[in-house]
Amino acid sequence: MCKLKTLSREGKTTITQTTCCQIIHIWHSNLILRLDAQALSDFSRFLDEVLFETACVEFPDGEWKVIIHTPNPEISFAFDEWEFADFKTAVHDAL
Repeated sequence: MCKLKTLSREGKTTITQTTCCQIIHIWHSNLILRLDAQALSDFSRFLDEVLFETACVEFPDGEWKVIIHTPNPEISFAFDEWEFADFKTAVHDAL
C-alpha cells in the first residue's frame, strides 16, 4: 500500500489519500470506504442532502441514527446526530 496523507480528521472519522495512486479512504470506527476524488465529491453532495432530523430511524437500543448507504449496498454507515455532523465535516474538510 502507498504512503497515506491525512486530509482531515473529525471525531471518529479520518480521511486519507494515498500518495502514489491518489485513492481516498474514509476511516470511521472499524469501517473503511475507498473512493476516488470524483466519488468523494459526489458523496459529499449526497451527504449535504441528508437531514438527520428527517432521515433518522430508531434503532433497537432506542438510539436515533441516520443510515448512510455506501456504493456497496450491503454495507452502510449508521451515525448518531453528533457522529453524522463530524462525518460530514471531515468529508468537507478533505475536499
